[in-house]
Amino acid sequence: VTHQGTIESYLNIKDLNALLDFGDQEKYFIYDRRNTEDFKISYWESPANAIMIPPTGTICLFDISQIRQCPTDKKRFDLSFYGPRKDIQLTADTEEIAFRWVVALRKALESTGSSIYSPTMMSPDK
Repeated sequence: VTHQGTIESYLNIKDLNALLDFGDQEKYFIYDRRNTEDFKISYWESPANAIMIPPTGTICLFDISQIRQCPTDKKRFDLSFYGPRKDIQLTADTEEIAFRWVVALRKALESTGSSIYSPTMMSPDK
């Protein structure tokens, strides 16, 4: 869901290079585009936790080297990172939600002058 400068939704998160595979873990992700000093995505166990407690984890946008939407599963997108951090795979409930996340994150990185790999994307209805 996007509203008033934020994007938030449940996404399944999977560490693509994990030594121990715990499978997909559903978390509630929020990126607030209004806060231009805080370039990070935060996630919690549930939306209620986002109000009450600090995030379970965060992803700094400056650490992202690539954002790739999967060509065979449009609900999935992958984040690659600079340095030793492992890649992660995020999967939304719908293609439209995944597309909105990819667009929002790419716009955020472009606004910072980041030179991420940005292949041409198809709209979610194609």
